[in-house]
Amino acid sequence: MTKRYETLYIQPFPPHHKEKPLRYYEVRIGHKKPMETFLTLEEAAEYAFKYTDTLHFPRVKHTRPDPNNHSHWIKIKESEKEKLKQHAEADKKAVS
Repeated sequence: MTKRYETLYIQPFPPHHKEKPLRYYEVRIGHKKPMETFLTLEEAAEYAFKYTDTLHFPRVKHTRPDPNNHSHWIKIKESEKEKLKQHAEADKKAVS
């Protein structure tokens, strides 16, 4: 089965720069409106991998990631799902 998108972005909400507790994750196509929202990163990744082989997750040190700036994002392929758990833990620590 061919994938529909080249890449998708998973963005935590509210963004890190707000320093508020994490409420959910948004699956997006660049700057466009969210396709879907999820309470956990694993659910968001599972949904995103139905539509693409590669997704991007923001680096914790960047407070407001820009989809056009590749240094703001970590690229994760479907075979590297284990990396997502590390980033989910880092996400929780960043806002707590």
